[in-house]
Amino acid sequence: MTENTEVRNKRYVFEMVYQKTWLTRKQCRDAMEAFFDTIYEALIKGMSVRTDLGTFVTAESREHAGRNPATGLPIVVPARKFPRLKFAIDVIEVVNGDRTHFNN
Repeated sequence: MTENTEVRNKRYVFEMVYQKTWLTRKQCRDAMEAFFDTIYEALIKGMSVRTDLGTFVTAESREHAGRNPATGLPIVVPARKFPRLKFAIDVIEVVNGDRTHFNN
């Protein structure tokens, strides 16, 4: 299996959305920023957001023992929250070649 290591950034996604819609560049940028802001705000509140891509959720890790990599001394790693994306089955099937496109 060959791995494609090329990375696409937000600018690339913006350009692709701009080319596929009737929106102006400013409208496209504003819509994408509103989309991301809505997800961020929901995650901060501990809510989940379901999209065609998958479900954005907030997960939590427990406090646990660890080691300082510089000194080797034991430390306590505090509990924390982090965002997670649980991909939709449609996305998983397309990536695995079981399907050639998403249902719109």
